[in-house]
Amino acid sequence: MNIVDMLAPLGSTVRKGKEMINCVGVTIHNTGNSSPGAGALNHAKYLRGDGQYRVPGWHYAVDDEIAACSIPDGEIAEHTGTRQGNDTTLGIEICMNPDSDIRKATDNAAELTAMKLSAMGYNMAVWKENLFQHNDWSGKDCPSQIRRGIPYDWSTFVSKVNGHMKGSTWQPPTFVITHLLKKGMDDAEVIHITRNLKALGYTERKTSIFDADIERVVMEFQKEHGLTADGIVGRQTTEALGGKWDPNYVAPPEINPPTEEPDEPKKGPLVIDRLTEEEKKRALIEDGAQRENN
Repeated sequence: MNIVDMLAPLGSTVRKGKEMINCVGVTIHNTGNSSPGAGALNHAKYLRGDGQYRVPGWHYAVDDEIAACSIPDGEIAEHTGTRQGNDTTLGIEICMNPDSDIRKATDNAAELTAMKLSAMGYNMAVWKENLFQHNDWSGKDCPSQIRRGIPYDWSTFVSKVNGHMKGSTWQPPTFVITHLLKKGMDDAEVIHITRNLKALGYTERKTSIFDADIERVVMEFQKEHGLTADGIVGRQTTEALGGKWDPNYVAPPEINPPTEEPDEPKKGPLVIDRLTEEEKKRALIEDGAQRENN
């Protein structure tokens, strides 16, 4: 994919040149423009023309051939409808014009997203931690096409981003599952499953409660990975999520974190129960002596 700089005029309404101090991730959009010819180049030309006098902008527009950069990575673009989203994320617009291959355009956006997240120091994309939908910020139905499964759904997009990260597929956190997990359970091991499903974009929740919604996303994951879509987490589903199936595993006991050492107790009747027997005797003698002196 070729990346072309076609920057909007510096100092214009759409590109004020304000520095992005803390960039934490990428926000994905669909352009919403289904007109013929509304590809990446023409979107960039728009922000260099009449669009420069309007507020909404973006960093990159991507189609099936190129990514056009309109606002540099180090500058804020008004693309999420919220101050936090604008100030902390890059905006990537995926073109949806009929004369462009939307699958290729979305694939290119996944590749570009991986490049940007890697440049930020990440080794994986995690939904709502460093990779966002426009919808996550403002509630807008965007990226409208991906949210409708065109050309594929959000979890597939996240997986594709991770497939590009550092040239390898996503390596999920390791965990152990010791028994079948299914709907109706409230189990600590469910947290391992939902944590990884959340990272992959299948759910917004990390929870111990295996309810109907978690059953649905487990079935979706199973279906997309060629597993029996029964909504029950057993050996195959556990291993597909990067975990280990071991019914004989016994978790090590939790070790209480060390607490701060208490201040040296003042010796006297009010704290006598905190002292050793020898200290108690010495404290009573000293306390008696002090009383006599006073």
